[in-house]
Amino acid sequence: MPIGDYLYSTQKKIYANREKVKNEMELSNMDEHYKLFTLAKSERIINKLKTESFIGIFRLLDKDGNGIISSKSISISGIINSALPKDICSLYNRLFVEMEETSCTLNLDEFIIASNNLFKLLSLPEKGSILRFAKQSKKSEPMELSFRVELCSLT
Repeated sequence: MPIGDYLYSTQKKIYANREKVKNEMELSNMDEHYKLFTLAKSERIINKLKTESFIGIFRLLDKDGNGIISSKSISISGIINSALPKDICSLYNRLFVEMEETSCTLNLDEFIIASNNLFKLLSLPEKGSILRFAKQSKKSEPMELSFRVELCSLT
């Protein structure tokens, strides 16, 4: 192959590679823009589901309704017999053991913070089971209706 043809083909390959990289960068920039928007929206949805799940779990653990749970008020038999699903119970074992070791009490806000910290340590399927709990508890809650009946006379 003559040197002129070789240089021409090499230059052509270089320009083709530059064009390919440029197109890929433009596409990735567009994807990045959509990802950022989607991530922010998805993050809000996930945070809302997490909070709803944590509140639902707290309400099931707070049997006396005083707004505080403690290691004394949460007994192993009470947890097993509660409406809390077994997979959620097993995920929260770490928190229950820590509460028992430190003899601490948690109100709703503290429980949400502790649950968020626990959530960060969980695997993806475990996180999914907690998020599904919010959807399941929404379905099982009866809808509150309020209406007033008035009797009218026909005279």
